Amino acid sequence: MEAGVVFCVVAVFAWGLAVIPIKKANRSPLAGLAVGLISGWALMLLVAALRNELDFSGMEAKGWGLTAAGGILRFPVATYCYYQAILRAGILLATPLARLRPVFVCLIVTAAGLEVPGGGVIAGTALAFAGTLFLFPRRTDVAVAGRPLPRDVRRSGLLLAGAASLAWALGDICLNQVSSDAAAVPASVRSVLALGFGTVAWLGLLLVLGKLPMVGKLGWSGCGWYALHGVMSFGIATYSMLRAFETLPVTEVSLLTSVWPLVSMAVGFLLFRERVSGRQALGLAFLVAGAAAVLI
Repeated sequence: MEAGVVFCVVAVFAWGLAVIPIKKANRSPLAGLAVGLISGWALMLLVAALRNELDFSGMEAKGWGLTAAGGILRFPVATYCYYQAILRAGILLATPLARLRPVFVCLIVTAAGLEVPGGGVIAGTALAFAGTLFLFPRRTDVAVAGRPLPRDVRRSGLLLAGAASLAWALGDICLNQVSSDAAAVPASVRSVLALGFGTVAWLGLLLVLGKLPMVGKLGWSGCGWYALHGVMSFGIATYSMLRAFETLPVTEVSLLTSVWPLVSMAVGFLLFRERVSGRQALGLAFLVAGAAAVLI
């Protein structure tokens, strides 16, 4: 199996299982995101140091700009929207719309002339879009702990999940442009920089809003859960994604990693009593088929 595909599989499980600490923490995502970003950044800093790769001299000015944009879009912006969507509307409602990421990626790179998608990518993107439609639950299907969601909560969850999907797509495209020079800038260093920019941007925003003291109110349990989420979602998954970018186009990586809702929704069903309808199961099958289309 190609190395890029293996790294995509690792990212799928890291992202999919990372919903557990989000739900367990159940505290302010404003402060939690800060803890998660710092934890993910610290992990990648440790990895880069242990591998003797902490050298930023190979990064050109364009690379610094793209890394900053990708880090800010992908981490504080997209992740905060997704945090809020999960906490407000549940995993089963938030994850489907977040699966529009490969569709956004394909449309944007094609329009910008960055990539000419092949037949497998086009078919996979179409299947991913179909999967999103089927994953998207009816209002009567959505319940958390057995209780139906109010209309306004459902609407806000959808908007936040859609915003997260678009920000993830734009962030992926920016970071993919930097990954083409992997020999000069290792993935661990790119992870440190992207997470560093995202962390600084988020802490600065908390400071301006006067919300920074909220970090101290998370408690040991809340900090621990958000730190675990950061290690999984920001550390392990980000490094794996950047390694995948070294050998695969961004459209293929986005499609291969789009199946992580299969893991997240299994977690939602088994651990948090969130129902999975037959329609949503069919949507997951479309996502898996979309990822498989890239490998054929």
